[in-house]
Amino acid sequence: MLESTPPDLVLCSWPPMGTAKVASEWRVRCGCKVVMDIMDAWPDNFLMLAPAFPGASAMMRLVLRPWFRQAHKAVQSVDALSAQSDTFQVWAVNKGSHQPSHVCYLGAWPLPPEGGVLSEPVGGVVRLLYLGAMGRVYDLETVIRAVALLLKEGAAVSLDLAGQGEQEANLHRLVEELDLSEQIRFHGYLEGEALQDLLGSVDIGVIPMRPESQVAVPYKAGEYLAAGLAIVNSLPGEMAQLMSDFDCGTEYVCGDIESMAGAIRLYLENSELLKRARINAGRLFKERFDRSNTYVSWAEWLEAVA
Repeated sequence: MLESTPPDLVLCSWPPMGTAKVASEWRVRCGCKVVMDIMDAWPDNFLMLAPAFPGASAMMRLVLRPWFRQAHKAVQSVDALSAQSDTFQVWAVNKGSHQPSHVCYLGAWPLPPEGGVLSEPVGGVVRLLYLGAMGRVYDLETVIRAVALLLKEGAAVSLDLAGQGEQEANLHRLVEELDLSEQIRFHGYLEGEALQDLLGSVDIGVIPMRPESQVAVPYKAGEYLAAGLAIVNSLPGEMAQLMSDFDCGTEYVCGDIESMAGAIRLYLENSELLKRARINAGRLFKERFDRSNTYVSWAEWLEAVA
C-alpha cells in the first residue's frame, strides 16, 4: 500500500515515543518526508515521579537512559519538527536537532458570538474557573483554600471547577468541610455548548500547575484566552512570559495560599485592571492561539516541507 501510493509527508506526534521510529521506517520504504510534532517533553518530565530523597532524580535518570537516547535519536532523524510551544522547540534543539522547525500553540477555536463573553462580573461577584484534569500535577487544594481565605475576608468571589480526575473526591470533601458548596461548584467534564456557556460567564481562568511538570503552555490556556479571561498562573517560563508580554494575568507561587489569594485580590480590588487584562487576553488569543489562523499557517508550513 505504501509503495503503490506513497505519502508525500508523514506527521507523527511525540509522545507517544514509538511513532517516530515507525514513521522513519515508512520514509525508508517509500521516500516520504517525516515531521515530528512535539507535544510534551518525554521522557524528561518523568523525572518528577522520582521520590523526594537525595539521589532519587539521578537514579531515575539512569533508569530512563534508554528513553533519553531514543529521544535524542528521534529528533535528529526526522526532516523537520513542529512544537506546541517555544519551550519544546528549544527542548528539541538541546537534544541535538538542527532541522527546520515551526511553533504552533494548541490554542482553541473562537467562541461563537452568541457565547455571551462578559465584560462585567455578574452581580459584582468575580468568578474564577479551573478547567481540565484533576491529576497530581495540578495544585487544586491551594486554589480552593485561597478562595476560602478571600471569602472569609468578605470578598465577592466564586470558583467553578470543570473536569475530572484522581483528586476530585478529595476536593469535594474539602469544599464540604469548608462549608463552601454554594461558592465553589463542581461541573464534572463539560464540552460543547455547556462548556462555552461556562467560559462565557466567568472572569478569571486559573492555571495551578506544579512547575516540575515541565509543561510550557497548558492546553487550558487557549480555552481561557478564547473566552477573554484574565489568567492567574503558577507556571514560570513561557506561560509567565506570554502573560507579561500581553499584560493579561498575574502570577503566584505554587502551593502558597496567601500568594494565590494576593494574585486574585488584585482583580477584586481593581475592576479596571481586570477589564484591561481581559481585553489583552483576547488580543493574545487572536495573535498566537486562534486556531482559525495558526492552524492555517502550520498547514502551509507542512506543505512547504513536503
